[in-house]
Amino acid sequence: MRVTKEDVIRAASDLADRQGLNGVSLKSVAERLGLRTPSLYNHVLSLDDLLRDMAHRGMREINCRMTEEAVGISGTEAIQAASRAYFGFMIEHPGVYETIQWAVWHGSDETAEIFSSYQALLAKLISSCGMDQHCLEEITDLLAGLLHGYCTLQLGSALDDPKRAEIALRGCLDTVLTGICEKLNMHVLVVVDMQKDFIDGSLGTEEAKEIVSRVTNRITSFDGWVLYTRDTHEENYLETQEGANLPVPHCVRGTDGWSLCPEVAALCREIPVDKPTFGSVKLGEQLRAANEKETIESITLIGLCTDICVISNALLLKAFLPETPILVDASCCAGVTPESHRRALEAMKVCQIQIENG
Repeated sequence: MRVTKEDVIRAASDLADRQGLNGVSLKSVAERLGLRTPSLYNHVLSLDDLLRDMAHRGMREINCRMTEEAVGISGTEAIQAASRAYFGFMIEHPGVYETIQWAVWHGSDETAEIFSSYQALLAKLISSCGMDQHCLEEITDLLAGLLHGYCTLQLGSALDDPKRAEIALRGCLDTVLTGICEKLNMHVLVVVDMQKDFIDGSLGTEEAKEIVSRVTNRITSFDGWVLYTRDTHEENYLETQEGANLPVPHCVRGTDGWSLCPEVAALCREIPVDKPTFGSVKLGEQLRAANEKETIESITLIGLCTDICVISNALLLKAFLPETPILVDASCCAGVTPESHRRALEAMKVCQIQIENG
């Protein structure tokens, strides 16, 4: 019977699962296949080369299993399902899992590429919880560390009682995910239209320039999910109803004035929500969907202009999420004029929008 490289890798993997990593040698693999040891060099360069091939095969299977288990679900449910798939692979293939750990220290560019796919999968699952993209890398590393650490510690004892170990893993994940959600996912900051045209462009004001540093400080100190909006018009702006009432072209898609100001753009980790009018229905739908997965404790709005887009979005979000506290930080907002800024704050107070620093 003709032996293929896949046969060699499979035989080595079976040996590892039965006897542990130390039980794998070129001689033992050759004996299992009924070959002489030199024949293996037709398929692998060395024992290390074979171990890396075993690890890569196992890593790809883990990624595939995790992906399949998460199909059709999202949020913490998807993370739990994918984690069970990861843990299940370790139970079925303890020797291969041990080889994967070896490959972490003796891997190649291919090892790094497969691991990057694994990290991307974790990041996608975490994002489905609506978690803050600014901290996505840190949370991904935390989850990867939890899975790796738990499975490594359980590598021996879990084989005796895998069900108990799986239940314990579920509890560990619940604890960690609950803590993450409480810190990062329960509070939302919406940065409204901090664009060049509203700051130092066609509709810029001195008051808008003054709040830029306060806005950036609020973003960097905020523990939660930060979203951004962009006022977005097309070339036919002057033909629209807004253009007829405000015949000053501004924030036309693709122009320099449409861009977020550099200070805010440098902090932006989310694709901004582009809105063709004052209030964004898309933003309301996005936050309502996130709230259905994990309760949002509060939504705070900052940015420009207080008397147009800030008030419009504050009231719109109040309609979408009537039981969620909606706040506006007055110190991080500016209106068309100081007087219209103050009037807008008063109007929002009447509508049960909480005004901070006003």
